[in-house]
Amino acid sequence: MGHILDFVPNHMGVGTDENAWWQDVLENGPSSRYASYFDIDWDPLKTDLHAKVLLPVLGEQFGEVLEIGKLALEFAEGTFFVRYANRRFSRRPPSRSG
Repeated sequence: MGHILDFVPNHMGVGTDENAWWQDVLENGPSSRYASYFDIDWDPLKTDLHAKVLLPVLGEQFGEVLEIGKLALEFAEGTFFVRYANRRFSRRPPSRSG
């Protein structure tokens, strides 16, 4: 049997903080120049998630993680981040209109 290579854009190393394209998508959403490289449904059935990325990375329920302080908002190098455990996720700042 030979080798099978599976080149799937949404499997591009999003498990670490080192993928600049992924961090740009997290920060800029569908307007990121790299958004089309990832298989993201920007208009899901749940309207609260429109133009957002939902990441299943928390070890406990969101409310519990938030209450015990495991999520932290940080600002560094001109960008907002959400820190969770040893991960850092770029965060799009809220707009003034919404």
